[in-house]
Amino acid sequence: MPLPLPMYLPFTIGVTSSPLTAANHPSPSGPFWLTVCLTLCVAVNPLGSSRSLAQSESPWTNLQTPSISSLRGISPVDRNTAWVCGSQSALFRTIDQGKSWTSHPIIELKNLTPSSPPVELRSIHAFSAECVIVATAGTPCRIYRTQDAGTTWNRVFEHPAKEAFIDGLKFYDSNRGFAFGDPVDGKVMVLRTDDQGKSWKQIQHESLNVRDGEAGFAASNSSLMLFQSSKAPTANPANDELSLWIGLGGKVGSAPILSSNENITSFKMTSVEPIPSYASAGIFSLARSPDGKVIAVGGDYKTPESPIGNIAIFDPEIQDWRKPKGELPRGFRSCVVYAQNAITPESLSKSLWITVGPTGSEWSSDAENWHPLSDDPYHAVQVALDGSIWACGSMGRVAILNSH
Repeated sequence: MPLPLPMYLPFTIGVTSSPLTAANHPSPSGPFWLTVCLTLCVAVNPLGSSRSLAQSESPWTNLQTPSISSLRGISPVDRNTAWVCGSQSALFRTIDQGKSWTSHPIIELKNLTPSSPPVELRSIHAFSAECVIVATAGTPCRIYRTQDAGTTWNRVFEHPAKEAFIDGLKFYDSNRGFAFGDPVDGKVMVLRTDDQGKSWKQIQHESLNVRDGEAGFAASNSSLMLFQSSKAPTANPANDELSLWIGLGGKVGSAPILSSNENITSFKMTSVEPIPSYASAGIFSLARSPDGKVIAVGGDYKTPESPIGNIAIFDPEIQDWRKPKGELPRGFRSCVVYAQNAITPESLSKSLWITVGPTGSEWSSDAENWHPLSDDPYHAVQVALDGSIWACGSMGRVAILNSH
């Protein structure tokens, strides 16, 4: 689903600014100006005042890319290696913990007709420093794959419909993955691969029908969640039964979730009462802990400082959604993750939840009380297999959570 960049207040110092639109999605307020040479971003806090982020010590270490793109997709392999993607077809890799970044463009996307708007890349999964899957957000609706670190990109899926729009993709293991997108002919588009993304098949079932206006949000590649179902794990993970949940919004009411059966062949729709849904609001991200607790975050991206309807907990004890019992995140949140044995500062738990958005980030050890982590604005956050936690955001910003 289209959405503009989040709210930041740019302060410029004696330089000429350049116009940038909100990527390939038009902002409801029209184009806005971002400074290319020097911009100090000040986040709007929930109390309505603002302060420089430099005034507080952040637990995030900034790893700036050589780009001013809005980065919404990040896939870290480990503490040294990560891939990021975003607006203007930005696609970068680091293999030295962000000390340097290399661009790995999909040349085919650069060679579209001059009248075509720049292509957005918002969904990405890196199996290694060399093997990566990335999807466009918008037209053309495509998925690409490389196994040589972007020297060559193979187009492995394309949908011809103009309304086709990929909102996110996830992999459970080295072979099985899913992607989903906005409705085509009234049905949410769900794609499946069983060969590491070399080929994709669309799941066709009447249970994917949604109401007019319902769709996903391509804000952080995290509004779909793939996990082992209730059955006990098998000796071979490739035989584990899986479940797929997809968070939606866009239609007035409570935010809906599509949840699959154990074969991921059919779905049912349930409502997440604590999170409202309308054109600019809904579920933007989902995450799950091993005990079956699920966190959904979102809210209204047009009011980034508002904490109203920005989080819900699926409580496995009552098998239903509810609000947290304590302090909430401080505003609209676009991404949430759960990390075990994470690399974190000594003051934080090693098993914790982290959520990020345009007014900062929070952490929680129990999902009930959310503590401010930083005022730094980010779009997405992800956890590498070694426990390192990475985030990305506007103006080409990438960060890694400190270990001290």
